[in-house]
Amino acid sequence: MRTLQTERASQGAPQPFRARPTMLLLAVLLVTIGACNRTQRPQPSSVDGALRKFKAKDYRGCRAELDQVIAADPSNVFAYGTRAFCRSALGDIEGAIADYSSAIGIDPANPASFNNRGSERLRNNDLEGARGDFDTAIRLNPGYAAARRNLGRVKTLQHDLTGAVAEYDRAIEIEPNNAQGYLDRGSARVKMGDLSAGLNDLNAAVERSPKSAPAYAARARAYRELDNDAAAIQDFTRAIALDSNNPALVYERGCLYFDGERWDDALADFAKTIQLDSKHDEYARIRTALVYLRQGDRESAHSAVHELAQRWKSTPDDWPAQIGAFLDGDVARTAFLATAQSTSSHGNKTRECQAYFYVGSMRLAEGNVAAARMDFEHVVKAGQTTLFEYRSAVRALSAASSGGKRAAHLR
Repeated sequence: MRTLQTERASQGAPQPFRARPTMLLLAVLLVTIGACNRTQRPQPSSVDGALRKFKAKDYRGCRAELDQVIAADPSNVFAYGTRAFCRSALGDIEGAIADYSSAIGIDPANPASFNNRGSERLRNNDLEGARGDFDTAIRLNPGYAAARRNLGRVKTLQHDLTGAVAEYDRAIEIEPNNAQGYLDRGSARVKMGDLSAGLNDLNAAVERSPKSAPAYAARARAYRELDNDAAAIQDFTRAIALDSNNPALVYERGCLYFDGERWDDALADFAKTIQLDSKHDEYARIRTALVYLRQGDRESAHSAVHELAQRWKSTPDDWPAQIGAFLDGDVARTAFLATAQSTSSHGNKTRECQAYFYVGSMRLAEGNVAAARMDFEHVVKAGQTTLFEYRSAVRALSAASSGGKRAAHLR
């Protein structure tokens, strides 16, 4: 017996059913209840209770009800799949994978179970396991667009952008009105440097899903790569309006404000980032300190990173804390650069790129513009193009070359 299952998204936290959750879940439950004749029929009270709690997003309670359903009917594929969803929502990825595996053991011909398990494995950074599951889902159902999009995401993470775009092409052929396919393909094309085609795809994604924060954010990043900061800020603002509790979006817009020397706007966004995610606020604090240093306000810069600097004293391997300590004057420039360069010998130039950006920013604040320019050129040579520090260095050098309003800082 094949039972319908939830299609899981492969990015971020667990997502609800793509159709209206209550109606789809009710329909699936009716199919399940009507067809479960292999073993003892599940208790209606447990099924009803699971439905009510799922609708209320009480995933812990829903899971408990489904425990009873599974105890009464160990062959209930739907119960395993829905309990997996609840476990994932509660952060139990391994438990979710185990439940999807149980569903596969009962019904190995159901592509949804493989797609869903692959999504959880992807969340768990098991790229090979996820890829195998998505391949199986597609073999069982070649027209499974969601599985093709998920396989494209795995290939993107494996740096096979050409292969990823091919999967997104197929997904779009199958579902030409699904915004996610255009969003995924557009983002991949931007990473490949095909900015024009990528922007076209992202426009299509926004047109098909005008209330999608990820679509606006992805298009903002494309505009950023095209050096259209005004359009990028506008799209980030739209994304933030739709997803106001997402600190990453606020931070990215703040970095654009920083690059445009809109200091008050940048400070407001970095403060909001810290408010939204105080556990991962290191770089927002670092950028805040840089703004204050550029404004000549060393006392406020000290306040922004002092806590980070103190943390570095107890955890010297903490890189963001060492950046804070450098900006606070607790780490000498030569020692800071030496630490960063020691990691580049292992093939990772991220710290080197970041270190030269912060050294250049400090020199710029001190008025040593010639040395700052050399540091920013070193950032560009490090080639870590996905870093915010890389882009900020490029923008500073570009302003100097074009004779724009900020050129005087780097002449």
